[in-house]
Amino acid sequence: MYTLVGADGKRNLVLEHGLGQLESKFCIVRDTKLETRQRLNDDERLILCAFVAAMDARTTARRDHHKAQWGKSVELMDRMQEKIKNFTPEEREQARRRSRIEKTLSDNSVTLSGEEVRRIASQPVQEMLTATINTLAPRLLAMDMVVIETNTEPGFITSDNPCVWFDPEAYKRPPMFQTPGLGYETTEITLPISPNQMLIFRQKLRFPELYTLLPLNVVDELNRRTRFNAYEYFVVNSNTKKDWWFDSGVEPEDSWNKLHSKLRGNDA
Repeated sequence: MYTLVGADGKRNLVLEHGLGQLESKFCIVRDTKLETRQRLNDDERLILCAFVAAMDARTTARRDHHKAQWGKSVELMDRMQEKIKNFTPEEREQARRRSRIEKTLSDNSVTLSGEEVRRIASQPVQEMLTATINTLAPRLLAMDMVVIETNTEPGFITSDNPCVWFDPEAYKRPPMFQTPGLGYETTEITLPISPNQMLIFRQKLRFPELYTLLPLNVVDELNRRTRFNAYEYFVVNSNTKKDWWFDSGVEPEDSWNKLHSKLRGNDA
């Protein structure tokens, strides 16, 4: 999934090797610092942020999502090219004029060739992984980070899509603004790193210490997030399952949807 294939068909393993090195560095920080509850220096914190960014970008779920999104762009290009084949000379000249104008307007913007779009659509992880890490890791580094802990059983669960973005205030916003994003101070990004520890990032966390022990009910809620974010499977370190992990909950009374359905009802 991380192998780059050149035009000559040769396999390039630079991403796999890079990920392997990052995982090794992360394991050293986890085993020597996090498990023993030590303070982190700047380099160690950056390693954690890069690892979380990689775990967010390298999953099958993220690959399939981008394949679907960029695949639509490829379909649109193909339809446009087919349409252009049937243009009259006058329509071709008009298209060239529009193209010149659009190029002038977009000279300072980033553009992609058709070949680049097809390449991203065919292997999005390979094409986007490095850029995603380089973009997300510095943003995470600027956020507050806490290592939340539990001594309960079975501890934190994980999944095949373990990096969870969740905004507890999103339900109050209109539907098109409910997707968690770094533009919202309330967005939380979590990644379980062992059954006993989970990393959490947020712009303003209310935890006074780097390491914070959580009660069971909060651990269960975080596990529910992890389980619902799973793509095909979730992982528990024992033969245990809690019904709460599968409970989708009840929509709050102050949600945007409910408040506006009441207003529409009153207008009627």
